[in-house]
Amino acid sequence: MKLITKKSGRGFTLIELLVVIAIIAILAALLLPALASAKERAKRISCVNNLRQTCLSINIYATDSGDIMPFLKFRYNGNLQYPYEMFRYTPVNVSPPTYDADGGPYNLGLLWSAKVVTDGKIFYCPSNPKDDNLTYDNYTAKAPWPLGADAAAAANASNPGYVRSGYQYFPQSTKLGPVVTVGASAQVIPDWPHYDATGANSTLKSWICVPAFKVTSVDQKRSMVVDVMYKGLDQISHKNGSSASGLNAGFGDGHVMWQGIKAEPDAFNVAVWNAISASTPSAPDFQYAMSLFRP
Repeated sequence: MKLITKKSGRGFTLIELLVVIAIIAILAALLLPALASAKERAKRISCVNNLRQTCLSINIYATDSGDIMPFLKFRYNGNLQYPYEMFRYTPVNVSPPTYDADGGPYNLGLLWSAKVVTDGKIFYCPSNPKDDNLTYDNYTAKAPWPLGADAAAAANASNPGYVRSGYQYFPQSTKLGPVVTVGASAQVIPDWPHYDATGANSTLKSWICVPAFKVTSVDQKRSMVVDVMYKGLDQISHKNGSSASGLNAGFGDGHVMWQGIKAEPDAFNVAVWNAISASTPSAPDFQYAMSLFRP
C-alpha cells in the first residue's frame, strides 16, 4: 500500500508580493478620488435639504409674525460675519438661554427661538471643515447645541455665548441702492436701510439689525440663504478635489439651486471675493455677489 504524500504549495516570491502591493496601491489611488467625490456629493445633497427646510421655515416664521421676516443683522461698514450670527446669551451653558441684551435672537436664530426649527443640525452645512467654528460639532463638544458655544468663557460672566450658523442669512431687497464700486466696476445693487436709520426701532438698532421688513419687500428671484462666503473664494466648503466648486443658494419660494464657479463667473469674480475676505471686508462686494445667485 502506497502512502500518498501531499506536496506543499509554492509560496509567493518577493517580486510577486511587491507586484500585488503595487497593484493594490494603484487601485486605491484610482478609487479614493471617486470615493471622496461621492462623499462630497452626498454632503451636497444634505446641504440642499438643510437649505430647503430653512427657507420653508423662514416662510412659516413670517406667516406667524404678521409677514415680518426674521430680523437681519448687518452693518454696511462692519463685520461680514454678522449674517451668520444667530444670537448671544449670558450666562453660558444655562438652559434655556437668557439672551444677552445686545444679542437678539436675530437672523436664523429666530427660527430656533420660535421653535420653527428644533434640530440644530439644520443650520450647518455638512461640508464645512471640521475645524471650522461654523459647524454643529463645534457647539456640542462640551454641551448640547447650542449651549456648548464659548464654554471656556463661562468663568467670565461679562462674556456672552455666541451662536453662529453655518449658513448665511441675507434676503435681497426689491429696492436698489445708489451706485457703488465693486471689484473694478460701478454697480447698482439691492439695498436695505442702515440699521441706525432715522426712526429705526431702538431694540433692533442696539442689535445692529436693519429696520424690520416684510416678505413683500424681499426679491424672490434672488438668493436668501447661502453657504459660507466671508472666508473667501478658495475657502468655499464644497470642493471638487482640492478646488472650490461652488455653493448652494436657497430662495424665497423654498427651492435651492447650485451655483457653480465655472457656470457663474460673474458671481464668483475673484476681485469681488478678495474684497469680501479682506481684512477690512467690503459690504458692497458682498451684497453684489449675493445678488447674482439666481434660481
